[in-house]
Amino acid sequence: MKLLLRGHDDRYAVEQLQLALFPEEPMEPVTEPFSGDGAVSSLHTGAVWLTATAEITLHGKTGRACRRLRAAEADVPARRRLLQNTYYEAAMCLREPPAWGSLSGVRPTKLTTRALLEGRTPAEAEKLLRRQSMTQFTPHTVTDVDALLQEIEDCRRCGYAIENGEYKIGLRSISAPIRTVDGCVRYTVGVIGMFRSTRSDEFHAAIERVCAAAAMISAALGYRE
Repeated sequence: MKLLLRGHDDRYAVEQLQLALFPEEPMEPVTEPFSGDGAVSSLHTGAVWLTATAEITLHGKTGRACRRLRAAEADVPARRRLLQNTYYEAAMCLREPPAWGSLSGVRPTKLTTRALLEGRTPAEAEKLLRRQSMTQFTPHTVTDVDALLQEIEDCRRCGYAIENGEYKIGLRSISAPIRTVDGCVRYTVGVIGMFRSTRSDEFHAAIERVCAAAAMISAALGYRE
C-alpha cells in the first residue's frame, strides 16, 4: 500500500498507524503522485492554522478527512496527533458501521452510532439507523427508530448516553462524546458493568468519571469550549 507525504516529513507517525490499521497491505513509501490503492497524508502550514488532510484509497473505496490546529499550539506532539487523527478518520471512512449489538455487550446506538450521528441532520441520522439490523436482545432493547432518534437528542442535551439492560439483563453502560480540535464528535469513551441500577450512587459516580475522562481526552485532542 503506497504512502505519499506532502508538506511534512513525519513519516514514522503515519507509517506506524498505516501498518496498524492495514496489517495485510505491504507498505510502499513513494515520493510522486500515484494512482490506485494508497494513502496521501498532507499538511499545510498557514499563519494561523495548520491544516492536515488525508486521502486513503483501498479496493475501490476512498476515505477522506481534514482537521485543523492553531499554529500557536502546534508543537511537535500536537502536530503528530493532528496527522495521526486525520489519517485515522480517513481510514474509518472505509469501514462499514458495526452491526447492531456487535460490540461485546455494548449497543452501538449508544456508543458508536451516537458518535457518528453527532452534528448530523435528523434525516441523516434516521437513514443511518434504518441501515442497522434491529435485533431484540432483551425486553428492554429499543428497536423503534423514532424512539432511538429521541434518545440521541436526549444524549446531546445531557452530554452522555446510558444503556440499561438492552443487550443483556443486568448489564448497564455509560458513554460520553470525545470532541476533536474542530469541535466534531469522532469518538466516545465509556464504561460497562453490572451496576445495581441506573439510579444507584455507583452509577452516578461512573457518569461523572466517564464525562470527566471524555473532557480530558477532548482537551488533549485540541478541543476548547
